[in-house]
Amino acid sequence: MRIWGKVRRNRFINLLPILLFVLFGYQNCSDLDQISFGSAKKNSLESAASGNGGGYEGKLGDYVRTNSSSHCSETPDYIQAIMNISSKQGSINATLAMDNCTFPNYQTPIGDSDFSISPYNNNYLAYAGAIFEKIDSQLADFKVDHINEILCQTPNKQNGIDIIIRENLTTQTEEAVIYTGSFDSVSGLWSSREIAAFDVNIKQNNPSIQYISSSYAFSLTVENNSPDGKTYLGKGELTIDNSARSEIFVCRRLSDNPILSINTSSLVGYWKLNDPGATNNSQILDYSGSGNNGILESTGSNVLSTNGQIAGSLGLNLTPGSLDAVQIPDSNSLNVGIISVSAWVFINSTANLDPANIILGRQKIVGATSDQDLWNLGYNGCANSNLLGFHFFVHSDITMNSGNGIDCGARGPESDPADLGRWVHIVGTYDGANTVQLYRNGVLLDSHVYSINPGPLNSNPASFAQTPICIGGPSNTSTLNCNDLPSNKEEFPGMIDEVSIWSRVLTPEEIQLLYKIQSSSKSWELK
Repeated sequence: MRIWGKVRRNRFINLLPILLFVLFGYQNCSDLDQISFGSAKKNSLESAASGNGGGYEGKLGDYVRTNSSSHCSETPDYIQAIMNISSKQGSINATLAMDNCTFPNYQTPIGDSDFSISPYNNNYLAYAGAIFEKIDSQLADFKVDHINEILCQTPNKQNGIDIIIRENLTTQTEEAVIYTGSFDSVSGLWSSREIAAFDVNIKQNNPSIQYISSSYAFSLTVENNSPDGKTYLGKGELTIDNSARSEIFVCRRLSDNPILSINTSSLVGYWKLNDPGATNNSQILDYSGSGNNGILESTGSNVLSTNGQIAGSLGLNLTPGSLDAVQIPDSNSLNVGIISVSAWVFINSTANLDPANIILGRQKIVGATSDQDLWNLGYNGCANSNLLGFHFFVHSDITMNSGNGIDCGARGPESDPADLGRWVHIVGTYDGANTVQLYRNGVLLDSHVYSINPGPLNSNPASFAQTPICIGGPSNTSTLNCNDLPSNKEEFPGMIDEVSIWSRVLTPEEIQLLYKIQSSSKSWELK
């Protein structure tokens, strides 16, 4: 019976992501003293005479994350993710080339704060909910014979121990693999060796699980509860060099979840605003796959600047009074009942702003002469207030008119200096019933429940048929154009980049991940 398989699937299928190790330097070492593993009462295992350090150079190559419970048919069984560590122009980068049979191609340098590696063990690394193992063969020739389930490490890395608990798919037994690491303070060199690999038995002791060897002086107890939602406390009893040791370990568990778990099936529009040479009437590409390409409406030049949020990319640079905007034509995929909208914005100045300054939004009724916003993400002072702040509201004809009083939806802090002179990530969500939420830089600013129930955004699609979505300014419902109101008002006072629309409410975790991916844009890119 595959005891761990049952325990892992039934008990840990929704385990939280893995906390990662700290990255150290690299050197090779050799001629290390022989190390024995075991005690006089049990068999002794002897290590190899030399080993290699971890670090940048030792990590180059392909790594795989394997998982036996949710493999997919497009790839060899059990391969859940592929990570490639490569060197280019002096920079060491990691590319997540596959995640649960998708190909997101997320890239980050190996020194990213959430990407770290054991200083002495170049055979394993941990990254965002996964344990990766380096493969020496070609990926096409790689055969999975075990599943890495737990990775534990002593906090004292200068005399460190790594323990990998894995399931052997051939024998259907649990195995422990032990690595030791050391640091020579004189030479400044790290070293590591695999010193043992042996079968272990599992003993379930709520709230912990214990791995015990019947042949060697070894036991490892890992708590089931995580103090921080990421790591699990472990305690090991083992004998090395005939010396009994009792060690505390920091452990990471295998998760069945995808590594980067934003479900993009509901992404209906994604405009990078990275269209070189775009001028008036140029096409602005939609990268969501929905085909919702936009049109740049511009009366000036250099509207797409070189100062986008993603390093080296462009962004929509708006000058007050210039009437610049991006118009997204009406389509069925954009007529959603539930919505999340996301954008990066940079406010240049708040001087002489209008009561409403639109990041992106959509009017509700063709030919309307009054405020009829279907939804609106912007920066303004509600009800003509001079205290400006970010906002997200829906159904303004219902929530702000019709005798219901003025309700400005979800709002951020007014006149907050943190909003000015820097790139800020803003997300608004609406559940299709009565609740709007506003996030800034991955953190919830406001969750607002309307006193009435405005209902789904697409409850009456005929009312807003043909009205465009506008990025950077308001729409004129008479002309069906963006940012050509007679008063020349409501354009956003700065730069906008990386705009996306989703047909569902993104979870707080997804919003944090979306912010994280793009906030470290000098190192990340969502392709």
